[in-house]
Amino acid sequence: MKKQILSVVLSMLSACSLFAQYVLETPDGKKVKLNPDGSWQFITKKGALVEKTSVPKTSTAVYKSKFKKFALYYDPSQWVYDTTKKSNELDWDVTFHSKDFAITGYFMESRLSMPLESIEETLRAEWQQVGEIKSIKFFTDTINNLELNGFDMSLSYSGVNYEYRGYIYSTLRGSFQIIAGTQKEVFDEDKDKIYALFKGLMKL
Repeated sequence: MKKQILSVVLSMLSACSLFAQYVLETPDGKKVKLNPDGSWQFITKKGALVEKTSVPKTSTAVYKSKFKKFALYYDPSQWVYDTTKKSNELDWDVTFHSKDFAITGYFMESRLSMPLESIEETLRAEWQQVGEIKSIKFFTDTINNLELNGFDMSLSYSGVNYEYRGYIYSTLRGSFQIIAGTQKEVFDEDKDKIYALFKGLMKL
């Protein structure tokens, strides 16, 4: 009986030890639990686990930003990108297309910061030559430890309505903007593909 109890106690201690090996602390004091499958979660001050983004397993190809500060991992079976083609109105670093060319995404990096208090004004100025912005809704999000300012934008061009989702990341040492969307009528069936692309964002 004593041997059985000892065995159970040793097993529990071993399990606790293994768990402790997977809890790390970031430079800013946040605790992170690393899971055996490669995913990770923040731990709140109360000990609760907070789900965080991880790069999709199918995102095996990578685009690195022009200043090599950020990377975007993507699924090569779903996406192609072009660093030479520029839109007629906007000058982006790279243009992403879904393989069926129904979805278009853009990425642009700058060594300068972007004033976050004037995001809507900036977006309207950027897109005024493309079409009429019908609405913009803002939110905050965290993707792979990047604290982002997100937005959902409705745009009308030549009688056709489009839906976009985008993110802006800005610090005093630089910023980037990424946006992807498609025609309003097919956005819902394509949004998972768009969101999976965003999950590939990483800081190098």
